[in-house]
Amino acid sequence: MRIEEVQSTVQEQRIASHTHIDGLGLNEQGFAEPIASGFVGQENAREAAGIVVDLIKSKKMAGRAILLAGAPGTGKTALAVALSKELGPKVPFCPMVGSEVYSTEIKKTEVLMENFRRAIGLRIKEIKEVYEGEVTEMTPEETEDPLGGYGKTISHVIIGLKTVKGVKQLKLDPMIYESLQKEKVLIGDIIYIESNTGSVKRVGRSDAYATEFDLECEEYVALPKGEVHKKKEIIQDVTLHDLDAANARPQGGQDIMSMMGQLMKPKKTEITDKLRKEINKVVNRYIEQGVAELVPGVLFIDEVHMLDIECFTYLNRALESSLSPIVIFATNRGVCTIRGTDDISSAHGIPVDLLDRLLIIRTVPYTQEEIGVILSIRAKTEGIKIEKESCDFLAELGVKTSLRYAIQLLTPSMVLAKISGREEINMDDVDEVDKLFFDAKASGKLLQDFAENYFCVFLLHHERMDENHNDNFYTSNEIYSCEENLLANTYSQQLPYYSYEKEEEEILLSILETFDDERDDISPMQILLLLFPYFREEELYQIFEDHNFDISKTLDVIHNLANNLNYSTSNDNQKVDTNNEATEKKKTVCRHFLNGHCARSDCWFSHDTGNFLCKYWVRGNCLKGHECEFIHQQFGNSLALELGAECSAPTQVHEAPVNFFPNDQVFPSLSSANKSVGVAVNVGRVKDKNITVVEDIIVKKVGKKKNKQKIILNWDSVPYQPKVDSYKIPEACAIEKYSKPEKRKERVYIDWVSTGKEASQLYEKYRKDAAVLAVRRNELFNRAEAAFKNHQHILAKKLSQEAQMLNQQMHSLHRDAAEKTFELRNKGLKKSLIDLHALHPDEALELCLKKLDYLKSKKKTSTKEKIFIITGTGHHSTRKNKLKPVVTNGLIENGFEVKEGTMKNDTNGGVLVVYLK
Repeated sequence: MRIEEVQSTVQEQRIASHTHIDGLGLNEQGFAEPIASGFVGQENAREAAGIVVDLIKSKKMAGRAILLAGAPGTGKTALAVALSKELGPKVPFCPMVGSEVYSTEIKKTEVLMENFRRAIGLRIKEIKEVYEGEVTEMTPEETEDPLGGYGKTISHVIIGLKTVKGVKQLKLDPMIYESLQKEKVLIGDIIYIESNTGSVKRVGRSDAYATEFDLECEEYVALPKGEVHKKKEIIQDVTLHDLDAANARPQGGQDIMSMMGQLMKPKKTEITDKLRKEINKVVNRYIEQGVAELVPGVLFIDEVHMLDIECFTYLNRALESSLSPIVIFATNRGVCTIRGTDDISSAHGIPVDLLDRLLIIRTVPYTQEEIGVILSIRAKTEGIKIEKESCDFLAELGVKTSLRYAIQLLTPSMVLAKISGREEINMDDVDEVDKLFFDAKASGKLLQDFAENYFCVFLLHHERMDENHNDNFYTSNEIYSCEENLLANTYSQQLPYYSYEKEEEEILLSILETFDDERDDISPMQILLLLFPYFREEELYQIFEDHNFDISKTLDVIHNLANNLNYSTSNDNQKVDTNNEATEKKKTVCRHFLNGHCARSDCWFSHDTGNFLCKYWVRGNCLKGHECEFIHQQFGNSLALELGAECSAPTQVHEAPVNFFPNDQVFPSLSSANKSVGVAVNVGRVKDKNITVVEDIIVKKVGKKKNKQKIILNWDSVPYQPKVDSYKIPEACAIEKYSKPEKRKERVYIDWVSTGKEASQLYEKYRKDAAVLAVRRNELFNRAEAAFKNHQHILAKKLSQEAQMLNQQMHSLHRDAAEKTFELRNKGLKKSLIDLHALHPDEALELCLKKLDYLKSKKKTSTKEKIFIITGTGHHSTRKNKLKPVVTNGLIENGFEVKEGTMKNDTNGGVLVVYLK
């Protein structure tokens, strides 16, 4: 006898994680069977869920929800699936994860609203004219394509339908043929076609095609009675979200026929609250008329602790709505902080007022025997054969790791068994797969053992879980994020090497004073690293960033770490716990206040920037300079006050020219082509090439303190500075390398010139128009870049050309301003004096060379003539003095003999002496 396997005509269903769950597995008395309906164990939880099902069916669950609380892998999702199946096969089940609300571009409450309406079903009953029967013929007729060419298109389809009473042949529109293809209709299927809308519904396969070996693979339907064309009561199950999406572009009347007809239309627009309210009115009206019946489904929200306070507020209100599904929450957290708050902790991360509405069902970890039974059921569901010994080994592995990991090893083990030519999994297959893959705990231990080889360390602390596995779930301090553990581990390793005493604090504060007054070869971040050497740069910046660059709060945290070696974390809001009750709530500076005006007198945000460090200045690239609202130059004194010490040197307030323009690093394409970029260092101060600039400054400061205990600093925590030889010396600073002016400054006797405020006002007066053009130019360049990224190349080219024109105009205005400034500053001075104040370095060099060439051409004697060039000391500016190095280097390259001079009764320099031959 020849037996052939007949392929099923329906699409095979994907085997999901809970395909084997058919219900709660309760007997008639409501008690849980040990193994029933695909469920194993969790008897107490299943019996509690059975009571909830009775409450739902008796319509006594309004305004309440269910919370499933237990460790990971204890069947919370399976319990929710089983509960929905107990309510009926047509009840909608909508699962979601709490973190989904943060994964879309729409509002969090909008995501919750959409899932709420997905979980509310509507059973619509109506009388329709239909063509119903068994398909006996389905022939598409082709015709020439009206658009030309050699292709053909479907003009119509001939379909034959048969019932008990007769047969009818129909000529249908090609759109209906597309519906037939979508429904995968074949000869022998029972279908009906709505005469009104043309929609096709496949009911099942005719029972005349039923055979003994595929009875369970298809739903067979008896041949319809009566005529082919008839009126029939149609029951359709849809959700409110289906109606929202179908009627996003409303057409026709507000009857149930028009609403259901919209389900066939592919085009959708935004779903608004107004549209939802209109649909709710129509639905309520038809429920009152008996045309439709509301079917509350199940909304399952896993990881509910990931929702924030805004979402919980919405859920509290939505549960009391008349159109509300059965809401089931699930969590594996204990007591933790509620997301969206700073210091409000609650059980499971849920507000107390919402917890009062919940019926809480607890799930417990599975035993080894229960895991073995679950593995056997899953193997049967997936069509996998496994030896008893291998199944027991997987069950033992599931107890040590997790149930999910043990289930995940089934299919890979079967793959290895088939490669070896076997149809059954044995111990060798399971053992090999276990070596190939890692569970979460093994992966965490690997990262901990080889932390130095990984970019980020992930520490898992499961000792408490392993010791008391049956009584505890994960708590907030047992689940860490990578970054928090990396910082916590680093702090615990670095802190024992740090000694923080009063004498050392004085030394560090003296360094701060020099930074505010005279240091220009050390960055703000290096100053912070000197104060807190047990941090790396990225860690220190992260702590400042976590506290909005608030100096007081950040120092509280850092000192707490230094004294108590304690850096406690919260897994939900990832915030440093200072253990300081006096610490104020984290505040963000109001963006409207920064823009110039905030209309709220009760604004929640801070209107004070006096204690906030500028995050751009710390990185060394704040373009606002003295106009910045946040702390810059005053950081040293502010930090000194926070540390509890008084700065001995009074703070001098200097007024400097306002720099309207970003540096060349921000817009490198606008800088001159021959300008070299590098790090300017004072090579003369570094005696040993292996000592960094930062170390050099520490050695000098400590050396000044006699009979003091040596400061203990862990220099391994400070990012290593490049050696002096590796620095690129720019042309502007080349004089310090190969032809530095004589160390002894020549005393000069010249008149003082006005600087500071007067030079600043002159600078602003002549360069105001250029500053406006620079801002417009930068805006155009930014728009051009955005257009280029959006593939709008024509627009990008146009904007770029406009920006280049503005750039040329800006440079022209700068040249004019430089000439006017130079002329005004040098008017009335002696012929031997050249004042370069309020000029840019390149402008100063160009005008200075022109003036020297002019003086040289007018010189009549062969004797050397002294010319005094006033460059200034740069103490009015917060930046490094660029003018003097550029002018000095330029003069030397042009063959002039240069010496550094200083005014009478002054040792700060600021004057160059040039000898004209």
